[in-house]
Amino acid sequence: LLACQRHALFRRPRSLLEQARQRLETQHDHLNKALPHRLRLVSETLAAYALRLTHAGPRAVKDRRLRLEATQRHLEAVNPASILQRGYSYTQGPDGRVLRNPSDVQPGDPITTTLAQGKIHSRVEAGPSSPQTSPAVASPAPRRRVSRAKANRPSDPTLFG
Repeated sequence: LLACQRHALFRRPRSLLEQARQRLETQHDHLNKALPHRLRLVSETLAAYALRLTHAGPRAVKDRRLRLEATQRHLEAVNPASILQRGYSYTQGPDGRVLRNPSDVQPGDPITTTLAQGKIHSRVEAGPSSPQTSPAVASPAPRRRVSRAKANRPSDPTLFG
C-alpha cells in the first residue's frame, strides 16, 4: 500500500492526465497538418498514373498492331505461294515427295513441277548426270545478244504456249 501511494499515478493523477492530453493534442495537430499534405501527394500521384494510363492504352494498341503487321509481312515472305510468285518452283516425284536429288527418279518416271500459275506434268528422259559431265557445270553456253524488237515478237513461241 505504501508503494502504491509513492507512485506518481496516485500522487499527481491530474498532472499525468494533463500530460497525456497534451501529447494526444500534439499528435492530433501533427496529423491534421500532415493529412492534407499527404492527401495532396496521393492525389497528384493518382493523377499522374491516370495520365500515363490514358497514353499507355493507345500506345500498347499501336505497338501490338506494328508487331502484328511485321509478323504478317514475314509470313507473306515465307509463304510457299509467294515464293512461287518470285519465280521458284518445286518438282515432285511419282510418289508425291519433293525431289531434292536427280537420283531420286529414273528415266520414264512421271514428275510434276509446280509453278506460281499451275503445274507441268513431265516424264524423265535421262538419268542423273555426274557433276563432271553436267553441261551447266562443265561449260556454260555463250550468251547471245538479242535485240528487244526480236525478243518481244508475239509470234515467237514461248515455253508454255
